Amino acid sequence: MATSFQVARLTRLRLAHQQTLSPHQQTLNAPPQAKEVAAWLVETARLRLADRPEDPQALRDLSVSLIKIGDTEYALGHWNRACTAFSEALEIRRRILQRVGETPEALRDLSVSLNKVGETDRQLGDWNQAHANFTEGLEIARHLAAALPEHEDYKRLPDWFERRLAELAAARKEDQG
Repeated sequence: MATSFQVARLTRLRLAHQQTLSPHQQTLNAPPQAKEVAAWLVETARLRLADRPEDPQALRDLSVSLIKIGDTEYALGHWNRACTAFSEALEIRRRILQRVGETPEALRDLSVSLNKVGETDRQLGDWNQAHANFTEGLEIARHLAAALPEHEDYKRLPDWFERRLAELAAARKEDQG
């Protein structure tokens, strides 16, 4: 039987490997049991969190695992399942922000979750909720870009959310027209 140290090490190795791939690559290269692996990662992260309640790193590990499940479900067109996973990750990332404060990493992670939930809301036709998530993400992006103007990724982040809002408006207009 594996010790909790061995499980944690294995989880870190798998997460490190998965983080080197884009969500699209992960889905295309995923073995048929990808959902089972992602579910195992979530369960492992939940067990680690039980040992260290409210630990920011354990919370982040769980949120990353939930994002992996959401990405897989999204790629398969299972919008409600994706939304459930992304929404749980979003709530966890809000908890992390409360614990560690407005660090750049915590804010960026929150913006990623807002984007994922917003995209899923858009797919589900929940225009108002998608708009709210993208707007909140834009506010965070602007804050990061202003706070760290030398950071290229943060400088581009407001444009990302502005494009999401423009795409949402176009999709909404097309749907209603």
